[in-house]
Parts: sequence; structure tokens; C-alpha cells
Amino acid sequence: MLRSVPGEVWLTETGGIVKLAPHFKRSTSRAAARTKDLLRLADTYDTRRHGMRSKITRLFVYSFYGADPSARFDAGLVNPDGTPRTAYSVFSTNARTHR
Repeated sequence: MLRSVPGEVWLTETGGIVKLAPHFKRSTSRAAARTKDLLRLADTYDTRRHGMRSKITRLFVYSFYGADPSARFDAGLVNPDGTPRTAYSVFSTNARTHR
């Protein structure tokens, strides 16, 4: 896909799903693992290591704040009260290397 699209590529509405009822039961560890995979994917296609400008220029996480445990959907990096989830740690640690 990166070869077929001219210009920049943005990865939008990405991140790990904490809960998607009824398909995904609530799991903050799964969300953190998928967030790590997302950053690894962006890093894999970072052409700057090969002396070229990366086509992936933006990475947008779907939601910063998580939802109440009774909600059908939740993909937040932090809990509704703002306390960090594991995915937040993964994101903040790795985001510094992706400018």
C-alpha cells in the first residue's frame, strides 16, 4: 500500500481495544499488546533508517480516555478517571522515538 499511494500516509483511529461487547471481553493487557504492535508496525515501515523520508507521518490513537466498565466499547489509553492503563505506558514510552 505504501508504494501505491503518493505522499504521506496517516494511520488513524488506531490502538488497542479494551472492550468490544460481545466480541472482545474486557482486557487492558490485550489493548497494551495491540498498541505495542501498532508502534512496531509503524517502525517497520519507517524508511528514515534507509536514508529516506518516512511515508507514515502521523499516528492517531482512537481514544485517550477509556469508558466505564459497563460500556460496550472502550479503547482508551487511560481509565475514565485519568489513571494510566498499561497501553498508556507502552504508548508514552514508544512515542518518544516516533517524532
